[in-house]
Amino acid sequence: MTIFLRLSASAMSFGIGVLAARLAGVSQYGAYAYAMSIVAVATVVATLGLDRLVIRAVATQEDTNRREVRGLLSWAQILGVAASIVIVVIAAATWRFLSAMLDQPTQNALVASVLLLPLSVWIRVQQSALQGSERMIAGQLPESIVQPAVVALALIGLATVHKPVDSVQLVSVQTIGAATAGAVGLLMLRRVFPRAASTASNVMRHREWAVALIPFMLIGVLSIAANQADMLILGGLKGAEAAGVYAAAIRCAGLIGFVFASAGVAMAPSFAALHSRGEMELLQRLVTRSARYILLFTTPIAVLMIIAGRVILRIFGAEFAQGVTALRILSVGQWASAATGLVAFLLMMTGHARDVTVALAAGMIVNIALSVLLIPQWGIDGAATAATLTVIFWNVVLGWFVMKRLGIDATAAGALGSRHKP
Repeated sequence: MTIFLRLSASAMSFGIGVLAARLAGVSQYGAYAYAMSIVAVATVVATLGLDRLVIRAVATQEDTNRREVRGLLSWAQILGVAASIVIVVIAAATWRFLSAMLDQPTQNALVASVLLLPLSVWIRVQQSALQGSERMIAGQLPESIVQPAVVALALIGLATVHKPVDSVQLVSVQTIGAATAGAVGLLMLRRVFPRAASTASNVMRHREWAVALIPFMLIGVLSIAANQADMLILGGLKGAEAAGVYAAAIRCAGLIGFVFASAGVAMAPSFAALHSRGEMELLQRLVTRSARYILLFTTPIAVLMIIAGRVILRIFGAEFAQGVTALRILSVGQWASAATGLVAFLLMMTGHARDVTVALAAGMIVNIALSVLLIPQWGIDGAATAATLTVIFWNVVLGWFVMKRLGIDATAAGALGSRHKP
């Protein structure tokens, strides 16, 4: 059911990207995509790793400790929204300097995204609580189904007006979708963690949570920096049109990773629970089984993108077909990521977040260095090459850490060569 839900979400996301690109054109769509990359970085920074902390805390708590979980949820939601407001204030204070580096459509899109940032953070914390309580469908429903459904309906409405759509309208539609998803998520969260049992009875351990949050926060920031460096550098050096073409290639290649992302969301609570009980043999079996399913379903999609990439990109518009080489390169990276298994999820859910931080820090440096080196000469193809080499690099490093710390082989051949520590 989780795979079906993620598949539906990926299909809707892809459809939204196509419709937005056709309505706005490559330049306005590029400005929107570039602005959303900046918002994505800001969202991860403002989330502070709270989503991962909440998943692990909820998954490993017994029912008798629900008071502490409710206290953590209240603290996480307040802290996340407050952090997003601080980022908006800092951006406003430095806007004169920041805006000088951006074209007008991108500036307009960023201004329109002010409300989208705190909404995105709020939704992430909500979803993490539901996922940690093993309500996987409810945990994914707001962001994966409700938000894209609202956005799709709004874009279809704009399409019927037959007027050009700009980057501001695209961001505004996303904000409306996020607000709707947040409201739905709140209703679901209150059913799982009723307010009647909270408030005065919540157990608050601010200092403990803050200390536990540090590695998750570093992982989130480094991960998004490593993932978005190529897009941000490309947009800064080559402009909104190049960013638009590259965004379409990324969206297509992202279809390869939907199985991987679905499995990670579904398996993370089980990883944490099995490790906390010391059931390493069962953990190895679960890791191996999930890796094999990921590889089985990912490979045909990757092959399709490599063979038919030009045709698929033309769905966005004829001008987007120039990104076919970038799509092929990105597809190789996505497949390689799937082939190494759920290494980052496994380390984070078993108390080895520091290793993920080290790998991502190295990956961020690699991506920035390669992007600066390759993008000036090769443009979107250089950005895709930098991203793919980075993904391969950090997944190999993470796989080595998994074997060293847990004695588990996270690949599809895991059961053949695993060595469990006592």
